[in-house]
Amino acid sequence: NGYYILAQDGSDINLPFWHDDTQISYGQDSIVCQYHLNALYDCINHVFWESRIDLPTKKSEKSARIDFINHRNYPENSIITADRGYESYNLIAHCIENNQKFVFRVKDIDTRSGIMTSISLPDETFDITVTRTLTNLQTNEVKKNENNQFVFVPSTSVFDYLDACNRFYNLSFRIVRFKIADDKYETLVTNLDENEFGLSDFKDLYHLRWNEETAFYYLKHAVGMLYFHCKKRQHIQQEIYASILFYNYANLIIQNIKKKIKLKKTKYIYNINVRSALTNIRNYFRNQIKEYILIRNIKKYLTPSRPDRNVQRSIKRQSPKALNNRTS
Repeated sequence: NGYYILAQDGSDINLPFWHDDTQISYGQDSIVCQYHLNALYDCINHVFWESRIDLPTKKSEKSARIDFINHRNYPENSIITADRGYESYNLIAHCIENNQKFVFRVKDIDTRSGIMTSISLPDETFDITVTRTLTNLQTNEVKKNENNQFVFVPSTSVFDYLDACNRFYNLSFRIVRFKIADDKYETLVTNLDENEFGLSDFKDLYHLRWNEETAFYYLKHAVGMLYFHCKKRQHIQQEIYASILFYNYANLIIQNIKKKIKLKKTKYIYNINVRSALTNIRNYFRNQIKEYILIRNIKKYLTPSRPDRNVQRSIKRQSPKALNNRTS
């Protein structure tokens, strides 16, 4: 519908241990030597619009999203999607106040914590709009809470639109719930207009978010964000941003060439092999191959797309790559 579909997520980046590192976290049985990369990713054009490097804490994800919305260094006509880690009244309010369209996945209706708590909803597919009144007061009316209208915000929670002058804040949003399996549902909250986006559109909208997970995989395993050539964190940050810049540069080339590929009728839809393309673009960037060779090689190596294929994910603990020149 003419919108950019942007996804925000975070990914941990493991760093080689260095005894002079002042930002290492020492736990009871472990040492945490990491960065957490928060990024805003264009799911259709396959480029990163925003990124921020934080220390390894999930609390930074919501604050990074708010910073991105306030800075607005991405197209105005964008829809931002996010997974359950971003479920927050404060984040929803920031999106609405800044006229930012969003689609957030939230915990389902049977949850004991989260936005769906205390909202009377049917255990079926639905598309409804609700209004909640957030407050930091505990009056008799709030305690009685008829029709589950009020949401009490304790002092330990963050909500930026409540203060001494504004004790109540009305928040309206749309809740969409659809079936993804025989006995499994997904629940989303959004501010998209129901006349523009129907219930059937949200499955495709949210599915596009998975492209950012794939982008993080290529950043680490194809671009090489697992291997760092320095020890100091300031220099490692430069390498991380350089990896993101190269990934964007490469995908602008890939997307341009992709539009020109024409195949005969085949069983599968074939896409460019990203790993091979990144290698060739790196060689082109170093002036090791000519432009026509780059285009020929990218067009040559393709991989089939199998959208209905179900393969169990093999998740392994990721270890950082040690520096070969590191002194003890």
